[in-house]
Amino acid sequence: AMTVNLYDRVDGAAMMDDVSKPVKQAGHIVDRLRSEWNLSAWVDRPDRPDLITLAMYLEACTPPDARVFVQPYMPQVLGLSRRAFAGGHADLRPGFFNAPDAQRLTIARLGRQDVPVALLETDAGNRNFRKSFPLVTAYLDEHYEAVATHVFDGRFGVQLLARKELRSTQRFALLDWPCYH
Repeated sequence: AMTVNLYDRVDGAAMMDDVSKPVKQAGHIVDRLRSEWNLSAWVDRPDRPDLITLAMYLEACTPPDARVFVQPYMPQVLGLSRRAFAGGHADLRPGFFNAPDAQRLTIARLGRQDVPVALLETDAGNRNFRKSFPLVTAYLDEHYEAVATHVFDGRFGVQLLARKELRSTQRFALLDWPCYH
């Protein structure tokens, strides 16, 4: 059955039609990724998910070489915004990396990195994060202040924190959130 399935898959991939077809198909995929990952292509789309809007915010309102601390699991946001994750973690959820030594390492990394903003969950997610990561949240409380909140896609409550010493340079109209360049 595996051999038949493999033959069907190879046949369905059109690899046997023309040796250049896989290369052409790869080119189509690259073109699609370039257009879909270009956030400006999403500005006027009525089907734009809210998390794309969050990625647009980070791309427009943080320096290109800045890192962003993201507590909830939203990997597409950093990828689409072309921003590196901060503290050594793409997200920091309860149950992972919450031992005191791991928290101290996260804090040390945050101290060495340019991290103008942090994204935290709201409500119960925030309470769980605070309970699981007391050292990290103490660091965030000392260096950051809450400046905005929004519920994305009707289910992701996100609180925006900004470094206390930073001043907003403008506002991002789609969310009415402050920018930090």
